[in-house]
Amino acid sequence: MARKSITYRLEWDRSTTELLQAASIALGVLWHVKCTTVADLAEAVTAGDADTLRLMRELIIEPDAQALIEDDDITPILNLLRSRAHGGKVLTVAECPVCGEWFHPGAAALPAKCFLTSGCPGKPAKPAALRKIDIEAEAAELAAAAAAELEAAAGSERDEHEDPDEREPDTEPDPELDTADGDMADGGTADEGADGEVAIPDDPAQDAPAPDAAEPIDLEPIPDLPADDAPVDTAPVEPVLVDDVLVDDVELEGGDPFA
Repeated sequence: MARKSITYRLEWDRSTTELLQAASIALGVLWHVKCTTVADLAEAVTAGDADTLRLMRELIIEPDAQALIEDDDITPILNLLRSRAHGGKVLTVAECPVCGEWFHPGAAALPAKCFLTSGCPGKPAKPAALRKIDIEAEAAELAAAAAAELEAAAGSERDEHEDPDEREPDTEPDPELDTADGDMADGGTADEGADGEVAIPDDPAQDAPAPDAAEPIDLEPIPDLPADDAPVDTAPVEPVLVDDVLVDDVELEGGDPFA
């Protein structure tokens, strides 16, 4: 099965000195193409080694990187470097950023203070590791991020231009009113306007004026009537003197004289 072809772009620490930047690029390229030294790489390319050429085609060496590794003052130092491509010991370089002197640090830790120039306050540093970025995967990630950003922007724009009147109501329709055919649940009829809205008829009882409050009537209690079997008072009635005439308990002719 053929190996999938991948193209890488190179990333390195651009904040360091030019020598350390060039050393970072050189050691990273030697490791990728499986060559120990710069001389080994040049020999493989000259001989047309298929594996070396295929691996070299996977790397995009930009002009600024090419200029660093081809600098006349830097190239002789790069020729001394050794990668661990075949399991050998790595030979790198360290440089003081203040006085510009360099040395091979070996496996020992770097000194905390420059010892190459008397009184130099600088601190030597080694080249940082080279980063290889898969440009196809990077492009896919950037496209996905751009699509997500556009979708978020479009959603925000839709929310800003949405008509509040066209939004769905938050409340449910009244179950007592069937707006489909205009019939009220209680048997009445709702009038449908030109805009399709249903108007509920007015209740006459709600519009009628309230009656004036009647003044309270003070009623005297009615005495209880005697029962049919109650004893009747048979005592004689005292005569009454009317117009000097003594009237006894008799029925007057012609009706009641006081009427």
